[in-house]
Amino acid sequence: MAEISDERVVSRDPSEELSCDGVEARHYLDRIAQIGDALTRDGAMGLILIDGTSLERIERSYGVQAHHNAGEMLRTLVREACRQDLSEHDLVVTGSASPDELAIFFFRPRSDDGFYRERLPELAQRLLDRIASEGQRIVYPYDRDAPYLPVGHATIFHNPGLGDQRQIFEAFEHARRDAKLNGAIARRERHRLFQDLVLA
Repeated sequence: MAEISDERVVSRDPSEELSCDGVEARHYLDRIAQIGDALTRDGAMGLILIDGTSLERIERSYGVQAHHNAGEMLRTLVREACRQDLSEHDLVVTGSASPDELAIFFFRPRSDDGFYRERLPELAQRLLDRIASEGQRIVYPYDRDAPYLPVGHATIFHNPGLGDQRQIFEAFEHARRDAKLNGAIARRERHRLFQDLVLA
């Protein structure tokens, strides 16, 4: 078992541990059977997706090790922000679109509507706020400014007529669209703030 804190466990495999010691998150395809089994068992699944593609510039400018360090720190922030809500069955894995995409799968019974309707969106916002306030830790000492990393979330319900991989892919697509929408809204708000400053 791989512990992420004194209170919670998120993985049964040491290679999935969210720590600061150089351990990488596994790719979601390595856990697709486990994800599919949980979706079938619970009837629903929540996903939070963090689009870390802006971290690519760290690798291009400073090399692989610098990028590796940034990825570790991102996972550390995720661990710190979500530790109270991660159960022993939940997974934190690399996403489907790029090596910098981080996915958190939450497995709760479909009947837990409070989690899916309220808690999951709250967690996504908490992550977004945490990255905004402490994101400079991710890129230090390579960059001074915190990166903007869009965060999206999605809930899907088990469809017995579809295979596991297709349902998981659809969850990624929904969460990715949500992240893009949140990113567009954030850019609009920054633009409006800039206009207000200019016109003041």
